[in-house]
Amino acid sequence: MAKIQIDIPVKPEEIREISNAELEKQIQSARVRLYHLRYKMHVEEVENPNLKSVLRRNIARMITIQHEREMQAAGTVAGES
Repeated sequence: MAKIQIDIPVKPEEIREISNAELEKQIQSARVRLYHLRYKMHVEEVENPNLKSVLRRNIARMITIQHEREMQAAGTVAGES
């Protein structure tokens, strides 16, 4: 499976191509990267301040797809009551 680049906006289709284990690793990696970026933004000037927003959105996309997979595994379809 291909590793996705979390520093640029990632399409949901690209995220859906990776396995559950790799997705979990990518989420953790992105969270650590965001943590370090936030710290760096307070200490010094960063080259691309927009990167924080990109990382946050990518993390949200990955968590959403992870949740979709969990719902499918449980037999629940999103949007149904």
